[in-house]
Amino acid sequence: TPNNRRVLFGWTNYHCDGTDWSGIQTIPRVLSLDPITKNTLITYPIPELVNLRNPSTPPQTGSVDIGASFEYSLATGAQVDVFIRFSKIVSGKEYHFG
Repeated sequence: TPNNRRVLFGWTNYHCDGTDWSGIQTIPRVLSLDPITKNTLITYPIPELVNLRNPSTPPQTGSVDIGASFEYSLATGAQVDVFIRFSKIVSGKEYHFG
């Protein structure tokens, strides 16, 4: 690449019922050595993929009781990224996870 990145394109074997294809190309990923260990291979999606995203949907908050569900209307599309943050209040202190 122009900025000396090593970009990896992969292929995943996958069959989708009702089609005649049996694989899919993976998203391009930057491939490099860990700068600390110098012997561990690290990889992450290329940053340019962010340009393919649609504007995000405004965040929604709500409470869910144990065993209940929480419905959220999402934008339509072939793929949706969902980021969820959970919190729990214990003895007046809020804990976050997810």
